[in-house]
Amino acid sequence: MKLTLILDYMAANELRLPSNNWIKQFSHNLLKLLESVQAIEKRVSPKNGINAILDTQCLEYDLFAFLNNFAKTARYANLDKLTGSSTVDDPLEKWQKLTLRVFESDVPKNLKNHLDIQTIEITKLLSPNSIVDASDLENKSLSVSSAWWTGSMFNMVAPFMIWRIMKILYPIYKVLDNVSGLARSVNLSLYSYDEVVPVMYEFFYDFISGNQGEVLDVDEWLHAE
Repeated sequence: MKLTLILDYMAANELRLPSNNWIKQFSHNLLKLLESVQAIEKRVSPKNGINAILDTQCLEYDLFAFLNNFAKTARYANLDKLTGSSTVDDPLEKWQKLTLRVFESDVPKNLKNHLDIQTIEITKLLSPNSIVDASDLENKSLSVSSAWWTGSMFNMVAPFMIWRIMKILYPIYKVLDNVSGLARSVNLSLYSYDEVVPVMYEFFYDFISGNQGEVLDVDEWLHAE
């Protein structure tokens, strides 16, 4: 997002860079950054993909709000807990709640049924001779059954969570591509002999996608060269 703002500034100011203080004003406030990128999108793009992220009724907004809170304060949660000065909610607890929401809304029913059946079978096999001394991310004690179900649930929901996050990243990436093109046009008009602005989409092309099927194909991601 900061790259997008910098390139937009350069495109409007004959490739001059903004000051360090201008960039620092955004700090780690992801929401403020996203709203600034949205303002650029409204100016340079016929699409308004960022509107969906900022819709407070959608899951993408809650995911983004979580990331925003983590960037500003919750990333220090472990250190704060060690020093006894924690004033923020445990981010892992919030992440589990969000993961369960994605599981309920996105994972197909047949996969959920398979997980339930598999959990019953594993529990029958392991329970007579096993105990679990662990808790989940909400600090709730786990049994053999809930431990298996929870671990498997996280594995199952991972690609769907990645898709939800990709729905946040992709519109930002498209705005970045647009302002990169504007800055490159200014670059060519002022200094046709020297390319100051790189083709930004090439930096992100291999791991940001708006294609749901491609994102959900985990094997394709894991085995990509």
